[in-house]
This record gives sequence, structure tokens and C-alpha cells, in this order.
Amino acid sequence: MSKLPPKIKDKKILYFGYGANISDEMMEAIIGRRPKGFPAILNRHELCIQHWEEIPENVRKELGLWSSDFRTYCIRPGKETVKGNVWILTEKERELVGNWEMHGLWYQPVQVELKREGKKLKAQTEMIDDPKLRKVDGCSYPVFLNNKEKMLEVARRVARIL
Repeated sequence: MSKLPPKIKDKKILYFGYGANISDEMMEAIIGRRPKGFPAILNRHELCIQHWEEIPENVRKELGLWSSDFRTYCIRPGKETVKGNVWILTEKERELVGNWEMHGLWYQPVQVELKREGKKLKAQTEMIDDPKLRKVDGCSYPVFLNNKEKMLEVARRVARIL
């Protein structure tokens, strides 16, 4: 894991999506199209669930459309493995994902090293490195923790605002 590299104009960005962002439907709702991508594995990280009461209060205020049953996935460094998809995005699309993930307010953007078919590659993703969060199986998990249709609709609304 390292800080994100500086932007290069018109550069395609590899983005590691996990949780709902493993879904091409979710990515389409966020960025307005179904991006090309492929499955990948993130080693030495743990998939966790953050429950409503564990979300910072200032973020909960921003999540006003949700209720106390809202939950979200996040990753942190660890000894486990997390499955996901690598999406090939433009800079603008990566910004849309960052806005959806509330970069700087909630999730932190990071660069990670992934494995695909035995080869290593670097991609961007988001992390909440909170040791108090409950770890779950990063290779076998339901994609949507919340109502799928509501997640997709809210993502579409957020994308239209930006």
C-alpha cells in the first residue's frame, strides 16, 4: 500500500473494486457506463464490515438517505485475501468513484498491489484502516450489504449531481 501517484493526463487508471464495487451494475451507476475489467485478488488485506454506529458522525450526517441498518465493506492491511474486480477507468471516472466513497471524509484512497493469473499489478482502491472493525471472509461474501436497488439509485443520483 502506498500513496496514490500523481495524475497523468488521459491515463487509464486501474481501480480495484470490492464489496458493491465488484459489481458492474454498481460501477455503471457510479460512473455512467459499464467499464471493462477482470477479476483479481488482493493479498495481505482483510475485508471488514463497518456498521452504522462505527461510521464517524460527520459521515452519518452525509448518509442521510440511509438508516441505522446501513453497513459497508472496507479493507485494511492484514494476513487475509480479498477478491474483487479491477476496472479500467478514466481520471474523471476515478474521481466519480472517489466522490461516491467520500474520499478525505470517510474512505482513504490508496494504491495496492494485486495478483492476476500469477502476475502482479498496481491499482487504486479505498481503505478504512480501523482495527476495531469486524473481519469477514474476503473470498466469499455477498456483494451488496444493503438493498441493491436503493444502492444503485443513490449512486445514480450522486453521479447526476456531480
